[in-house]
Amino acid sequence: MKNLALLLVILEFFLIGCRPGVVTAPTRPAAVPESAMWSGGPDGGAWFDCTFKADQSYNLCSVYHEGGTLWIRAKYRLKVYNRPATKDEFLDPGMGASDEIDLKGGKALVAVEVLYVEH
Repeated sequence: MKNLALLLVILEFFLIGCRPGVVTAPTRPAAVPESAMWSGGPDGGAWFDCTFKADQSYNLCSVYHEGGTLWIRAKYRLKVYNRPATKDEFLDPGMGASDEIDLKGGKALVAVEVLYVEH
């Protein structure tokens, strides 16, 4: 019985350590604005800096590689909904295709105008 309890405790620590949201952000590179949020996992991630202004018909987003290099800057709108995302909808972002930002809940922002893309 003691072995089973010990095994359960070890398993719980292992599972807690493997949850996707547990990874902490790396040190913010100097080139990444303070307003950017980190999203990533054990294999890396990106910094996302987006505007959420009620008077804009899009979200202006700059996405930076983990090391601080600008990846893409574009105007985005929610796929299907054809409107900008709210700050509350901008959860757990991740790059899908090079012109899409995947969001939690199956939503995605798609670029309607690319202003810069890394070559």
